[in-house]
Amino acid sequence: MKKSGLLVFFFVGLLFACQPAKISVVTKPTVVAHETLTTLSNIPATTPTAISITSSSRSKPTTTPNVIALPAITQKTEPHPLALSESNAGTEMKRVNVLGTGTLQDIKFSPDGKYLAAATGRGVYLYDGKTFEQLSFIDVNDSVSAIAISPDGMTLAVAVDGKVSLWNVISGKKQLDLDDEIVSIWTLAYGEGGYVAASGTDCRGCGSPEQVMILWNVKTGHKIYSEHDIWYATESLAFTSDGEKLAFGGTAGLTIIESETGKVIDVFHSGSGVISEAVDAPLNFIFGNDDAWLFVTSSESIGNQILEISTQQRQIFSFCDIYLIRANNIGACPLTGEVIFFDLSNGNKISDVKVPGLLGWGSLATLSPDGEILVYKIEDTLHIIHSKTGSEVKTLFFYTLNDIQTGIVSLDGETKYIVAVKSQPGQINLLDLETGDNLQTLNLSNNTIKAFAFRPDYEILAFVDENNLMSLWDLQAHKKIYETTLSEDTHGPITFSPDGLSILLTSSPDDYILEFVLSTGKFLNYGKNYFTYDYANPFTNNNYHFNELGNLVMLRYKDNFPIFEDVKTTQVILIPYKTLGDFEYITSFAISFDEKFLAIGNAKDIFIWDFGNQKLLSTLSGHEIRTGDGWIGKIRSLVFSPQSNLLVSVGWDGTTRLWNIRTGQELRRLNVCCNATFTPDGKFLITIGDGVIRIWGIPNQ
Repeated sequence: MKKSGLLVFFFVGLLFACQPAKISVVTKPTVVAHETLTTLSNIPATTPTAISITSSSRSKPTTTPNVIALPAITQKTEPHPLALSESNAGTEMKRVNVLGTGTLQDIKFSPDGKYLAAATGRGVYLYDGKTFEQLSFIDVNDSVSAIAISPDGMTLAVAVDGKVSLWNVISGKKQLDLDDEIVSIWTLAYGEGGYVAASGTDCRGCGSPEQVMILWNVKTGHKIYSEHDIWYATESLAFTSDGEKLAFGGTAGLTIIESETGKVIDVFHSGSGVISEAVDAPLNFIFGNDDAWLFVTSSESIGNQILEISTQQRQIFSFCDIYLIRANNIGACPLTGEVIFFDLSNGNKISDVKVPGLLGWGSLATLSPDGEILVYKIEDTLHIIHSKTGSEVKTLFFYTLNDIQTGIVSLDGETKYIVAVKSQPGQINLLDLETGDNLQTLNLSNNTIKAFAFRPDYEILAFVDENNLMSLWDLQAHKKIYETTLSEDTHGPITFSPDGLSILLTSSPDDYILEFVLSTGKFLNYGKNYFTYDYANPFTNNNYHFNELGNLVMLRYKDNFPIFEDVKTTQVILIPYKTLGDFEYITSFAISFDEKFLAIGNAKDIFIWDFGNQKLLSTLSGHEIRTGDGWIGKIRSLVFSPQSNLLVSVGWDGTTRLWNIRTGQELRRLNVCCNATFTPDGKFLITIGDGVIRIWGIPNQ
């Protein structure tokens, strides 16, 4: 673990002789991994000398590419009258739309089998347990990591960002928030008598399996029992059928407690001389019939077992791997390419069913209460089959939208707020932000698209596929107008230069920033940004910075002072801010579009610097720190509105926050992540994460 130093802010006695540098910014949304989309219509020391970077001695490039003639770039978009600003973001901003169903996180049948619940990055979908037609949707408006259903089927326990809440299945309304939280929840269990248990972790980013278990009485909403610093990362929680006991992986091994009081009843571990080492590291377990047996699997190479609780006798449980599921009398374990079913009364194998595409370890699957139906996940699809025959009953598709670019485009004579999303391999769809309608489908390549970006006038779309084929697509003409195979392997997001004549990319695997000049087909290499961790590189958040010459501005360090350098002229600007340890190193930065303010994010807070007087204007505090394995993180990304000084921060704590930079006031907190961007006129804020695009703004009155 790295040690952190002290944060020192100081002001130099003699500030710069020249005027502070002005830097303008072009910010684009994040591009991250994406799955398959098929339809969109129904998706609900000494101080270094600082040199000012100005435009007085140098004009913007005016050369026209000799390989391809591109349409002229139009003027900057005027602000929308309802654009988000410091004055209205905290009070009038609303969520106006959500695109995508969200990434699948958990699936459970109700105890009576009447419905199937699917938890995603958006909320919980409920499907009929026989026809598997959608019944309803519970809009949690955040990523649901785990769910559990009450024995009567009327209540859902939902885990969101380490917090547990209860929701009524019929009304879709929240009933109760439980009175404790952890960083991240992996598993939920709901027991007879009104008990809910959660298993998760108190450390995001830790390599060691530090775990937490909490048990609540849902009738009172109060915590009954909790255990922290559990060494083995058990993914299971299991109540007995009467709800009176709860089994979980504890510090000393596999632990059983009394649900009503939290009193420890039994602890099973190898030190007893009877129990095998498997219970010292139980990854997954389920109760057998009459709660007399525990079927235990382990991630360690020490074998799996069946434990008879009363006698502590054991037998080998050889044909299952790690993941276990159960119905009333049947257990199952998904393996690679097949599922094995076994008798919960004796552990004997009943049958096996071939399931092509199933990955085994870490598989997401569930059984109907009668054991007749198996539901399992492959990528973003739920497959529903008969457990005895393997015949398909139905397939449910989920559409996770993560790779996006936004803009304002004139299509067929009508101006639209749009978002471009990767869909099928080699295909991009343009969606109307406000309605979700599919406006245009671009069939670009036969290969998976790695990255794409709009030109600054939003009339041209550039994309790079997995074979490093770069193409340009004219949105008005509906055709490809340029194509070349790149000589450099690239990854991550791309963006156009402000003049539209070059494209910025990131090399692979060295993470150098490259400029591809369209007129020559040549690359320019600008080296790396200087960040402590890869997590901190803002280019992974598609947050490229350009000065008014149209040149890329990158972060460097000299004698621990951050320098913002024009990569073509090597001119720099410097603020009186010195880093003395890991906590002070910049993890994200942004420059306001009016060229007056610099926002710096580190592992302590967000600091706003005034370029005019070289002084610290305000400190923005609120995001929680996350650490682990030498990594220290607080701020993932920062972005200013293109039409105001409204600042948006995305934190490693899973929240997105809006700030008044002059007062340091937090205007609005959104419990969503993991990236954010604005439309060019500042009307809409777009947040992207967990397979969902959320659009926030001020609706027209």
